[in-house]
Amino acid sequence: MRRIFFLLALIGTSAFAEPLGTLTVVVQGLRSQQGEVALALYADEGSYREREGEFRAGRIPADSSEIRWELPELDYAEYAVLAFHDVNGNGELDLDDRGRPTEPVAFSGEPRRRGKPPRFRQAAFEFGERSMTLELELRHRDRADQGED
Repeated sequence: MRRIFFLLALIGTSAFAEPLGTLTVVVQGLRSQQGEVALALYADEGSYREREGEFRAGRIPADSSEIRWELPELDYAEYAVLAFHDVNGNGELDLDDRGRPTEPVAFSGEPRRRGKPPRFRQAAFEFGERSMTLELELRHRDRADQGED
């Protein structure tokens, strides 16, 4: 009798488990193998806007022209990703006196705000697959200064 209750409990909890998947973030466009690529996954507007309280974060050595960040067991939800190449390895996204990044940066979604980082809604994407790959291209300051996006 105990086995039946145990089996029913096990079946019941797995039937209502949240769906989970693996997100792979590929960051392309590294021009040097110095420093690290810092990545942050945000699950809501507030933490994204303040750049604090990221849902998951990671740092990967910049040892090739692209890096891969695997996020296993991720809930199906809406997220935004920010990545930057911390070339000098100081642990921060360096900014100029006008608040613009001096290190290469990438956002998920379709950010098109010149001179300002995209809002959460612009950078957000829906994660709802067992396996998904998100490709980000680093934007370098020299390209932005020339008017290229």
